[in-house]
This record gives sequence, C-alpha cells and structure tokens, in this order.
Amino acid sequence: MSVPSPPRLPLFRRWLWPLAVAMPVLSAFQEPPPALDPPPVDAPPADAPAAERLVADQEEWLALVRRDARVSFTRRSGHDARAELMGGQLNLAERGAALMTIGCTEPQMVRVRPLLEAVAMEGDDSERYAAILALGRFGVGTETALLARLEDSDALARGCALLALALSGRHSSLERVQAVAEAGGPEAALAEKLLVQAIDPETSRPSEPGRMYYQLRWEAARRYGLIDGQTWLSRMLRDLVAEERFLDGVVLGAVADSSTLGVKDHLLSLLLDGGGAAAMRASVRCMPNELVALIESGLWKPRGVDGWRLLLDEVDAARAEDTALALLAQAIEVPEVEVQALMLLARAGLPEPLIGLDEQWEELSPRDKRMAARAWALAGDGRVLNWMAKFQGDTDPGVRAAVLLARARLGDPLAHEDLRDVLTDPQHSDRPVTLAAAAEQADAPLVRGYLEDLLPELEGGTRLLISTALARAGSSAGRRALGEELEEGFPAGRAGVRCVWALAGRDPSAHLDLYKQHFPAEDDLELNIALAQAITMSQDDLALRFLRPALWSLPFDRSVLAALAITGVNGIHGLRDELVRAPLGISTKDLRRVGFALGAWGGIQAVEFLQKKWGLLANDPVLQGAVLGALGRRTH
Repeated sequence: MSVPSPPRLPLFRRWLWPLAVAMPVLSAFQEPPPALDPPPVDAPPADAPAAERLVADQEEWLALVRRDARVSFTRRSGHDARAELMGGQLNLAERGAALMTIGCTEPQMVRVRPLLEAVAMEGDDSERYAAILALGRFGVGTETALLARLEDSDALARGCALLALALSGRHSSLERVQAVAEAGGPEAALAEKLLVQAIDPETSRPSEPGRMYYQLRWEAARRYGLIDGQTWLSRMLRDLVAEERFLDGVVLGAVADSSTLGVKDHLLSLLLDGGGAAAMRASVRCMPNELVALIESGLWKPRGVDGWRLLLDEVDAARAEDTALALLAQAIEVPEVEVQALMLLARAGLPEPLIGLDEQWEELSPRDKRMAARAWALAGDGRVLNWMAKFQGDTDPGVRAAVLLARARLGDPLAHEDLRDVLTDPQHSDRPVTLAAAAEQADAPLVRGYLEDLLPELEGGTRLLISTALARAGSSAGRRALGEELEEGFPAGRAGVRCVWALAGRDPSAHLDLYKQHFPAEDDLELNIALAQAITMSQDDLALRFLRPALWSLPFDRSVLAALAITGVNGIHGLRDELVRAPLGISTKDLRRVGFALGAWGGIQAVEFLQKKWGLLANDPVLQGAVLGALGRRTH
C-alpha cells in the first residue's frame, strides 16, 4: 500500500500528517501503561555536565508524559470537583486540581465555563495557571478567553495560555501558537515546544507550563478521577495491603495498647517468629516486662544497636517509661544507648543513675550530649549548675542550645536571660538551633510557655516543628496550629509520623478528616502506617479496607489480632459480618482461623450465637475454630 504524500500545510499540520498516517501501525507496538508508578529519576549533582543534566531532565519529562497516559476521569468527576469548589474548604493546591478536573471531564460542563474564565483572569497565580490550562482541555468556546491571556503580564500565564491553545485541538488556535513559534520573539522556542507536546508528547521536551499541566492532571485524577482505571484510594490500598510491613504496622499498632487477655500471647509468638519493627514497638507498649524476661533468658534480644534504639525511641514516643523501668535498666548496659536510657529514667523520676555522667562528657556524641542535658534538667537538681556551665562552650551549636535550656530550667537566672534574648530576637544567629533544641524539651513548662508565645509569629518548617512539639506536649494551641499546617499535607517519613501521633495522642477522632484527606500518601510506607493506625483508632469504617486483608491472610497470630482490631471498629458483630462476606477462594483453614478469632474475642457467647442463630453444626470449620478460641480464652 502506498503512503500518500503530505500536502503543503502549516508547520503544525506537517508534524501531524505523518503522525496520523503512522498511528495505526505504531499503536500495535505500544505497551499498556505500567501497573506501578515509574521509579523517580535521580537528579544529577549541580556541578554535573550540562549534557548529563539535559538527559536527566528529558528522562524525568518522559516519565511525566507516560504517567499521564494512566489518567482518566468519569462523568461524575467534574460535578464532584465543582461541589467542593463551591464548598469553599479547599486550599490553593486542591482548588487547582478541582479546576483542572472540570476542564478534563466529558461531557463538558458548559455552564461552568464562566467560572474557569473568571478564575483565569482574576484568581491567585496558582489558580489562574490551573484555570487557563483547564480551559485548554475544555476546548469548545474557550478560544477568546485564552487569546486574551496571551497578553497577560505574567510570563508563566502566557506560557500556560499557549499550551492551552495548542491542547484545545482547534485549527485556529494551533495556527495562533504556530504564529508565535515562527515570529522569532522571546516565546518562540517555548511555543514550538508546546506545539510538539500537544501533537506528539513522546517527542516533546520539558517546559514549565508542560510540567504544571501534567502535575495538575495527576493531582486531579488522584482526587476526583481514575488512575489505571481505579480510584486513587482503591489503587493505593491494593498496593499497600500487598505489603507485609504495612499490615504488620497497622494491626500490631492498633492492638498494642489493648489490655484484652490473649493479646500478649499472639505478640509473643510473632516476636519469637522473627517479628520485625512493628512487633518490637507493640511489645514495648503492651508487654515491656515480658520483653525484659525474654532478654534475660536469652530467648530473644534486640538486633544490635539499631534494635535497642528502636525500643527506646518507642518508649520515648509512647511516654511509656513508667511501665518500662526494667527494660530501661537493661538498656543502661548497652553503651550506645546508655544516655538515652538514663534520660528516660530521669523522666520517670529516677535521677540517681545520672551520677558520674558529667565525667563522660568528652566521650559522648553530640546526640548523647543533648540527651544528657535533658536528663539533668529532668532530674531537677540545681546542684549540677555548679559544673554544668562549663559545658556551655561545647563546639556543637545544638549541644550549646540544649545546655542553655537545661540551665534555664534548673533556675540559672543568667541562662534564663540569655534564653529569652535568643528566642525573642528573630535575627539572632542562634535562634534556629535553639528553637530546635526547645522542640525536644517542649514538655517543660518554662519551654512550653516560650514556644506558645512565639508560635503566632513562626512560619514554614519552623512553625511545623514547634507546633508538633507543642501538640505532643499536650498544648491545645499547638494542636490547632499543627492541624492548620497539615491542611496542605503531611511531611514525609518520620517527621510525618510524629505529626500524626501529636494530633492523635489525646483524641484520635478529632482530626479524622485530615487523616483521611491525606491517606494514602504516595511512596511513604511509614506515614501510611501511622495514618492508617490513626484512622483505626478513630473507629472509622475506612479501617476495614486494610484490616480485612490482614484478617483473611497469614500469619495466624496477625490474623487473630486483626480480628480484635475489627471489633474495635465495628464490635463483635462486625467480626461476625466478616464471616458472612468472606472473600472468594478462601480455604477451610481460613474459615477455622477466623472462627478461632471470633471465639477468642467473643468468648462462649460467640459459640452459642453460631449454634443457635446460625445453626452451625459440629463439623463446620467456623464453629470448630470458635470453640477452640473460646476454650483458649478460659485458660487465661
């Protein structure tokens, strides 16, 4: 078959002609979009050769292009986005995603077009960019509004308008963008890039409007549309519940504070079977004395220094030092964590082991020196001021700040005056490091008072750090400020985890909407575990979507503990309901295991219910398991 020669067409049509001819052939070789997100492209160092940086930029750009192929929207997407826009509760980033959703939803919501046009002209900058790009996806009837934005005083707004015109698909709009590309002005190169992006994204090159467009589309699909044909929540939950560490963290964290008989047995079994960090953290909170017995007997020990630090960090985070005295006494014998254990003992009201710590000062790491200063302050013994001042000259600024705080807390008037001068002077060079040290000691009334006074004037990361510390210390002003800061999203990793527990510590359900709004977080297992635990503690039905997979999968002990977590959300009747809606393909062993959990947590009453209400016979695996579970409960 002969391929027709392209006619003489404008530049954008000469690009489009061979593409249109080749598309049926190329489509046969296209692969479906990947099931998982593309791995992030590592940025080259700032001093890398220009060619290397260009290659990295292009790889990152193509990852955005290919990710966009996974995005789609339903007929409901635009209606949901408009409803939330009208509700007035969205922040700027969320409003941008909602505006883009309206533009991407088909059939087009013609009555909403004036809203897009008005925001494109008068909104805040980020909203205007989103509305302009959304008008490009909207297409019909938007050309006049987009042409007007080509005269905008903001260069990025003009770039967004060029891309929107190119994306609209109208010949007259494409010709206008081509005219800019051929005019040779300052935006000619950008216009050419955007034309290629609109016509053949795989051969296009990076641009700021283009990146913004792809990111807005992704955020819009996450919130209102589909990714890989699924809602964001469904897809992320599918991936999360396939991750054993997620299920371990959520289930064991949910039952760690339970006093229900039998919980310790299942935790002990998991720990001895090689349970990871989740089992260790839960054991610290649930059975610290049993943990010590295991260590003393040699049946189990933490794996090296990292294992001990994990245990002590959990004691610190859970404020469990009063119940973990024997564990702390064991930790003193481990040189690498000795000072942290001493600090926690001092917080528990046992300062005697601190004697002689000052003689080790020069041998301590900066981290241990900061903890030593906190320990002396917690001990409340003013006599240490006689020799503590000499540590004020330490070479590490963080250590100097911790010592200054400790001296002020112990009643040294000169240190108190110096501390006030540093904290109240926004231009003081030592203020950032002193605020960071104060965040570690925010539970002290003196420090807490200073931080609460300073909180209204703090901004950015410093405000987040201090509000988190205050919230953990029980400050209502800190919790309010932290909730406001997190409207835009939680920080990644351990910082995000600390934020979750600072909010959830007193009343988990008070910020349930915030947890659900930002769960699940992309590529952040630690934060997702913490958010899921907070949702479970809030007794929200969303928790069932990740507790059910744990219930119906091995290991045995985690499955049984997941059943207990389900009763915390929906009561014992909720656990019975899980048997009614058992997933397809489960085995007799699965039914017997979940029956065991029902008997273990529901007792003999659960067995009687199965016999009398459900009419189960003795050969039914659910009833068999329930009898075993109920009998096991009687032995405690």
